[in-house]
Amino acid sequence: MKLKTTDHKPRELKPEQELAAHTLDRHLSVTAGPGAGKTTVLVERYLEILRTQNISVDNIVAITFTNRAANEMRRRVRNDIDGFLRASTGDARQKWMRHKRALEGAVITTIHGFCSRLLREFPVEAELDPQFVLLEEHQALMMLEAVVEESLTDAIQHGHEKIVQMTQGVGRGALAGALVELYQKYRGEGLSIAEIESLTAANHATEREYRVALSELDACVTGLFSGGRLSKGAEEKRGNAAREWPDLRAVLGQRPTEKNIAVYCQ
Repeated sequence: MKLKTTDHKPRELKPEQELAAHTLDRHLSVTAGPGAGKTTVLVERYLEILRTQNISVDNIVAITFTNRAANEMRRRVRNDIDGFLRASTGDARQKWMRHKRALEGAVITTIHGFCSRLLREFPVEAELDPQFVLLEEHQALMMLEAVVEESLTDAIQHGHEKIVQMTQGVGRGALAGALVELYQKYRGEGLSIAEIESLTAANHATEREYRVALSELDACVTGLFSGGRLSKGAEEKRGNAAREWPDLRAVLGQRPTEKNIAVYCQ
């Protein structure tokens, strides 16, 4: 379908694309696969706002997933505005000239870039150094791992009993990795330490629940050992399990704590 306007040359859009680009009186959610023309629709929607609304580039925020996509969108918008300038005269030309001058400062960026821009504009309110640096993902992960290692070292050197016991139980490397993973999962969801503690307590079994589960396990094991005859190989495995079960049952009889977690996990 060809769009006929007085400001620029016609642009070829499919009916669905035209609907997404030119519907400005409501919120829209558009789903499309790679190569379906999402950037084209965004560019046309951006230009449609400039054409039909009495606003400037400063009043529009366009968020994309990558810096590459943002740069591509800005380039396309600039090229189209250049075309409008060549085809326009009088007041229309003056309008597009103003938009072109403002385009370099337009908010066409990623969500990280947008948030970074806001923080730099309002550093006092955000209580941040305005010269802060936006870390790449791998840089942030390296820094987090370094902080976790430093914290573990400090806790061990100062004799933090529970940390020492957990380190001895699961190993320092495994503990550090678990802490990094927990931080990324829970703090990344915006949860406070207090909320994490509350959720942890609510999702851990009580001692009574542990005893009930252990009784159910005893019943299952008893049934296994007293079952009918099996094949020779299966009988041998069941016999080995029966000989090893008392030692394992003794370990399971004591609910896991910081002191016995190593043996329990083994």
